[in-house]
Amino acid sequence: MTVWIAAGVGALIILVGLYVWSSKGAKGMQQEIVDGTGEAYLRLAASIMFVTLLEHSRRNPVDYQAGTGFDTDRIYPSVLLVGRKIHGSFDPEMAREEYTNAAKLRPDFIEGLKRNVMFQFACQKASAAAKNKLMLGGLTVIQANVEEPAAELLPLRGLAAELYGDQVKADRRLLGGANDGLLAESIAIHNEISASLNDGTAA
Repeated sequence: MTVWIAAGVGALIILVGLYVWSSKGAKGMQQEIVDGTGEAYLRLAASIMFVTLLEHSRRNPVDYQAGTGFDTDRIYPSVLLVGRKIHGSFDPEMAREEYTNAAKLRPDFIEGLKRNVMFQFACQKASAAAKNKLMLGGLTVIQANVEEPAAELLPLRGLAAELYGDQVKADRRLLGGANDGLLAESIAIHNEISASLNDGTAA
């Protein structure tokens, strides 16, 4: 009985969210996601970066005695650095709010984001350029925090398949050809960030 009640409450929350999202007041937010500009879009971009690193931390918990695992203290500053590099303006308070929201998706961060109303809308309506920048953020925070990023791309591939419509399209966009895909671009951005940190010019 309790399970049915919980399921009913969850369904009601989703329905309310969809109603609010489709209401007249949400039209501006929807357009921001379509165009890849504005606060609604930046919040979604932040969410994707946060869930990417939270998923990585879930799969690689810290073992202090062995000195292994992913230190979650790196998540917030990494997302700020990458967000500013890719999007220019990236408000720290907004990012903190989205970090809190992303953490609530535990334990299935990626799957939880797939159910997010803004993400679902981006899958259906966002421009190709807007989608590319969303995935670029996720790829770049992995580049910045994982020694062997290729081993950690599987969760992002699944998210990309949802965003672009199918796995083949997603892989073509992520990998491209002759080093012209989003993965190659994320490596270049990470190298730029590293260079700016080394010479003290990072924002």
